[in-house]
Amino acid sequence: MSVRNLPYQPGTIDEVAMRVVLHAEAKQPTHLVIAVNGQVFVLGHQQPRFADVIRRAETVVLDGISIFLATRVLRDSHAHRVQGVKLVTRICECANPYSQRVMLLGGRPGAGEKMKELLAKTCPNLIVDAHCPPFGFERTEEGLETVREAVRNFAPDILFVAFGAPKQEFFMDEHIRPLNVPVAMAVGGSFEMISGMVPRAPEWMQAIGMEWLFRTIMEPRRLLWRYVYTNTVFIWLFLCERFSRPTNA
Repeated sequence: MSVRNLPYQPGTIDEVAMRVVLHAEAKQPTHLVIAVNGQVFVLGHQQPRFADVIRRAETVVLDGISIFLATRVLRDSHAHRVQGVKLVTRICECANPYSQRVMLLGGRPGAGEKMKELLAKTCPNLIVDAHCPPFGFERTEEGLETVREAVRNFAPDILFVAFGAPKQEFFMDEHIRPLNVPVAMAVGGSFEMISGMVPRAPEWMQAIGMEWLFRTIMEPRRLLWRYVYTNTVFIWLFLCERFSRPTNA
């Protein structure tokens, strides 16, 4: 299934999490997981190379409320919204009984360590490592090799990469696939939200898909223009998709 040629897979959050964990347990070749929201969708439209990375990912889920609602308007009754932050937590919960190795790569300084401390309490069987490379590490081969070596040395079953889009997706596709890490997921700002470093919206706002508004109020300078721009472009792309399809589609 796809929207404007960007694919996504059906499945509830529990189904996706368990599928990912079992893949990691079987030590199969690298399985990339990408959660698509409005920003990622727009970037995929604007950057063909990024769209190719998304298409190569083994699992693509619908994270943002806008893209999920778009699939419903386009009459895909099989689509599920799978929020990226909640999927990270659910994967860890499902991996806990298997005592899997989980690596937290990136995020703001200290965010990975805070999440590691939280997982020690909530998922005590997991073996967790946190690594936060310096800003701009990807600009030199030495910086890239330092991060690759950290991943190789820890040998995670599941790797969460928090560099922000599209940097994290490019990094996974180019540098993690060759390392044969069983599962790698692009997670954006999940470490900060899960650890409590950045407050999350109340549950009722999350339930109705308005967490983006809460985040904009909390961080207007960083997020206001991003949401205004990406939402405007997304609506235009969606309208083009809707009216290009047959009326009985």
